[in-house]
Amino acid sequence: MTLDEAKHNLKTNGFCEFELKDFSEESYNTILEKKYCINDEEYLKNFKLIRFDYHNGDSDVHIQSHDMCESNLIAKEKIKEILNKYDKEYIAQVWLAGPNNLNQETNTDIFYKILSYFYPGKEKDVNFGLQWTCYSEGCFLKNHNDGQGEEYQNTCAILIYLNEEWDESWGGNLILRTETSAFSTETGYKIVPKFGKVAIIDLETFDKAHAVEDVIGDHNRFAFIGFATSKTKR
Repeated sequence: MTLDEAKHNLKTNGFCEFELKDFSEESYNTILEKKYCINDEEYLKNFKLIRFDYHNGDSDVHIQSHDMCESNLIAKEKIKEILNKYDKEYIAQVWLAGPNNLNQETNTDIFYKILSYFYPGKEKDVNFGLQWTCYSEGCFLKNHNDGQGEEYQNTCAILIYLNEEWDESWGGNLILRTETSAFSTETGYKIVPKFGKVAIIDLETFDKAHAVEDVIGDHNRFAFIGFATSKTKR
């Protein structure tokens, strides 16, 4: 989408995608240092934190560890153990996280610039929570909503993708459903996570259900995610 098309689609359909380079050459150049090239072992070393949520009605399991695994390789092995141990039907999400404090100020500035263009004036009313995510083999995010209702109000989620190479057949694509319901299964739009691609999901008005497909094979899919959350609502 062009920037004008993206702005229109966000207002009318609740989501959009565009190229960061079209939005801001400066912002694009800033994230160049975070581009992931296949087999970059040094890059992978940053991702040693596991995020995992499981709900089966009888018991809940949450892993959002602040204690890093010893290495990315060990973290991936633990994910394999998790996937073998738990019934996938009840797994809400499983993925790896990198350190949130890495270039926090610079990265937050990019998200605020994007927000001010697509939601003029909102930048004064929200805080950004950032995540640096890695979806490796078997990782996924099940259908869900992020709006959180009236009391806990997220404005939008902004995703910036970091993979130099990505093939749609590897999975890991962002799936936007046609309906708000987290039980919706119809794919309304698919975004392939290639470097410099930006996706925005509106969470105030539309809050459509969305998911991340299982990553298939020995691939690592990276993104910066910024959640713009109201400063005044809980």
